[in-house]
Amino acid sequence: MQSGPMKKRVAEQGLTHLYNTDTATGRSRRFSARKSNGVLNWFVINYIGGLQQNNTRARPLFQPEQWSVHQRTLNGTDRTNNYAESYHGALQLSFVHTHPKIYSFLDKLREQQKMVDVNMEHFIAGNTPPPKAKKFRDADRGFCQSFSGT
Repeated sequence: MQSGPMKKRVAEQGLTHLYNTDTATGRSRRFSARKSNGVLNWFVINYIGGLQQNNTRARPLFQPEQWSVHQRTLNGTDRTNNYAESYHGALQLSFVHTHPKIYSFLDKLREQQKMVDVNMEHFIAGNTPPPKAKKFRDADRGFCQSFSGT
């Protein structure tokens, strides 16, 4: 058995005998992890699928097709949160202070909304969005090459 906090938790729960047997080792470790780590349990249930009694995984709440960007990355298409991160960074840079007053915050949001509206009108009219910066295209190319093995 491992030493440290895991050993202590297993002993406190009276599961040492289960933990030490080969057939129950996996089950007792899962049980201990479930009791001791709520965040891990939440992640497994929602994104991986929890283990059922017959040792198969239940269908997760959020399917990998919804949240995984692996295939999009390999295809060279944009990943899901890049635009949100970019917009958030631009919004942060538009403020003079880290914690602006509420009215200056609202004014900046109105300015940003006007810019978004103008950009949307350009896209609706058929104009193409500006290309990615070269450093980001190069980074994406290197990232994809590391997966393809070339």
